[in-house]
Amino acid sequence: MQVDLSRARERLEVARRDLEGATTLARIQEIVRRAVREMVGADGATFVLREDDQCYYVDEDAIGPLWKGRRFPMQVCISGWAMINKRAAVVPIRSEAPIGAVGSYWSYDHTASADEIRLLQALADASSVAMLRVG
Repeated sequence: MQVDLSRARERLEVARRDLEGATTLARIQEIVRRAVREMVGADGATFVLREDDQCYYVDEDAIGPLWKGRRFPMQVCISGWAMINKRAAVVPIRSEAPIGAVGSYWSYDHTASADEIRLLQALADASSVAMLRVG
């Protein structure tokens, strides 16, 4: 399925505005997980936080429950890989010193395009700014 880039960019701008007004981490998570699915047509989205040497799947929006509430060692988790390597496999929240990751996934074979990754990284960067503001 091809992503409508114009629509995805509009959705990103809505998410950025919503993140600017977010006052809690829970609200940030809600904004991000919904935006991910709508922007790139993903069947699921996760919001993962780094907790020492663990990846904490704090929130998700998916067609079925997957990992919400679970913790995994950074070294054996794809979200951990993204944070350790500071690169997109999933999208790190704050590229310089990752504090989390945003994941998107599909129920069919899908390779995210460069445009999709850029959109998701922009969303993750906006969520980082919001997280720093709310503490």
